[in-house]
Amino acid sequence: MSKFWSRRRAEAFCEESRKFGITPFVYEADIYCLKKGWKTEEPLTGIVEWLCRLPKPVGIMAPEDNLAFQVIEACKLAELAVPEKVSVLGVHNDPVLCRLSDPPLSSIALNAERAEFQAAQMLDKMMKWQALSTRAIVIEHAIIVIRRSTDFYAISDALVVQAIHFIRSNSDRILQVQEVVQLFAISRRTLEQRFKNSIKRSIYQEIQSNRAKYIANY
Repeated sequence: MSKFWSRRRAEAFCEESRKFGITPFVYEADIYCLKKGWKTEEPLTGIVEWLCRLPKPVGIMAPEDNLAFQVIEACKLAELAVPEKVSVLGVHNDPVLCRLSDPPLSSIALNAERAEFQAAQMLDKMMKWQALSTRAIVIEHAIIVIRRSTDFYAISDALVVQAIHFIRSNSDRILQVQEVVQLFAISRRTLEQRFKNSIKRSIYQEIQSNRAKYIANY
């Protein structure tokens, strides 16, 4: 990315990833070009190709929410399920953009108010001709607001993953357990057992949980 702060975020993300033995991958692009054409598929082509080359499952952190939004759109073009195959995390926690995203975008909320207070203190000292201990103000993270783009489990049962993806994709309506069962050529009892083995919940409980999250985020 061409912006200084986005590159610093990428460097910090890579540094922390390596501490945990994780190999980071960085997508380099012109951030202004991506913003200019975010409503079209053309600027997403490079992201799609890059996503397809990555090992799966994978987690992606974008330097800001609107770019994370584009990653999710690129995942749709690449037919990569979010968050089952690709988990996506943004920065700034823009409430409108995060909720418009499908699925809703998880994001890092920054403590901008503290930075603004520190800037005001610095300005006050400068106006009084007082010496400054530092001229750098760091906007620290406050919390990670978890939404569906990262809210998933490490599930090895591909059939359960597919069922949960269907449940989450239909959480905007009242879903019946039998609708989930009919997706597969197995009995309800078998699917229920596989759910309990994988996530310790029944199909109905998973439907209710996702329905509640949808209503809370609406």
